[in-house]
This record gives sequence, C-alpha cells and structure tokens, in this order.
Amino acid sequence: KADSFLIEQVIINLISNALKYSQKDIFIEVKNQEFTIQDQGIGIEEKYLKLITKKFYKINTSQNNSFGLGLFLVKKILTLHKSSLKIQSNPQKGSIFSFSIS
Repeated sequence: KADSFLIEQVIINLISNALKYSQKDIFIEVKNQEFTIQDQGIGIEEKYLKLITKKFYKINTSQNNSFGLGLFLVKKILTLHKSSLKIQSNPQKGSIFSFSIS
C-alpha cells in the first residue's frame, strides 16, 4: 500500500531528472514491484552519491535548473513508505535510479 500522489511525485521527479541530464534515450522498467529508470547522461561521481539526496545539495552550483530538493524529497517520500532509493552511476555513461514498494 502506498500514497499514490506521493509515489507519483517520486516517479515524476526521477523521470524529469533523467530527461534533464540524459544525452540520449532514457529507459523505464517496472517489474516485480520495482521501478527503475536509467539514463545515458553525465553520470555522478561516487563521492557525490550520498550527497545528492541531501536538502539543497547541488553538484554543479553554477546551474540554475535545480533547487536541490528533488532527490531529497524522493528520499523522504520513500522513507515514509519503508523503501529507499538505490543509485548506481558511472561518470560519462549514465545513472540508474530504482526503488520498490512492497
């Protein structure tokens, strides 16, 4: 069971980020109650992976296309649903964001 409005916001944010940072197609998969989105974008260095879900955190502070709240809210919403955001990333190759609701 989940709050459909809040989970919708999680999905919208993850898709929006993938579209914003991907340089090619994005891939979305929903399978066995797990939602996965993969982009082919700039990727995220490992040292930033734990920081990007912090409130107001932005890797590139010179870009004005973000307030640094999106992934923070995603993390909070998923925590309320006893879930977590899984992030895999390779710089210059892209990222995979996933979560599941049981």
